[in-house]
Amino acid sequence: MRHLQTAIPFVLLLSGCGESSAPTVCEGVSCAAGSPATSGAGGSNTASAGGGGANGGASLAGGLGGGSAGGTTAGGAGAAGASAGGTATAGTGGESGGGGGGALPATCVFLMLGQSNMSGMAPLEQQDADALQGVYKISFKKAWLPGGEPFSVNPYNENSVGTLGAQSVGPSRAFAAELQKLLPNSAQRSLYIVNAAVSGSAIESWQNPNSENYVFMLPYLDEGLKKGALCGFVWHQGEANGGTDPAEYAGKLQGIHQHIAEHAGLTTLPWVAGQVGTQGSANDNVNKALVLIAAADKHFAWASSAGTSLVDNVHYDTPSQRLLGQRYAQKLVEVLAR
Repeated sequence: MRHLQTAIPFVLLLSGCGESSAPTVCEGVSCAAGSPATSGAGGSNTASAGGGGANGGASLAGGLGGGSAGGTTAGGAGAAGASAGGTATAGTGGESGGGGGGALPATCVFLMLGQSNMSGMAPLEQQDADALQGVYKISFKKAWLPGGEPFSVNPYNENSVGTLGAQSVGPSRAFAAELQKLLPNSAQRSLYIVNAAVSGSAIESWQNPNSENYVFMLPYLDEGLKKGALCGFVWHQGEANGGTDPAEYAGKLQGIHQHIAEHAGLTTLPWVAGQVGTQGSANDNVNKALVLIAAADKHFAWASSAGTSLVDNVHYDTPSQRLLGQRYAQKLVEVLAR
């Protein structure tokens, strides 16, 4: 596991969580024993937990909320751009009610995990295959390639590059393209996408550093960390866990997020997850879990699946994958602005 680094000038915003017989839903990447629990009730996609202080560690909170802060920061400085112990740099412009984006490094790595709908099973069209300038994907053999679909490190995709009609389109290209539209100074940014999703995988196969798919993913993430800082984590999984209790699923997903953040040397890692299904329903167990996490962690948001369509009984079609990718980016930018 990597040691926490303090060189990246970002602010940490965490809150604790109380004791419960059910799996705990906590803000950020750690829980403090004896702290009040945060309610997970409600259907809003707005985090209810407030911002705390920080003393050390690297964090990506407030990445679009008013610029970078020097050294260790204290208080919930992200939205206002003010900090204690450092000098805030004003941002320029912005989307989603954000602001500067000064705190984001010029080179960002984004990790995308889940099962087949994150890996991509939609038919490839030319617009999806076209590479984006300044965007790079990692291949199954750990080579960095121009950023066009398919993005997943799935060996099947390795053999279907450029094959129009191949079932290989996921949300990654649309995600990167939307980020380029929303982030300031995008022409000067390099985005490295690590999509290590595994078709058919249950959340338990990602749950801890010894789990099969976590072990599979880690070398790809490490290759990304050689390129730059991990700026965001995107998750789409749940079709294999429809019967899992929402609080249990939320606890497992937060555990995955915590392991990834710690491995990357971050105390706070902005993240987004997509709803399962096509209706944007809050009644599905997995979608309920996402609401619980959003109510407890201000560095998390969920993206709606409303208005999407399936190419079969499970997998999103190509327009829907593009739509989901755009929504992931929009939600991540909202989180970075907090």
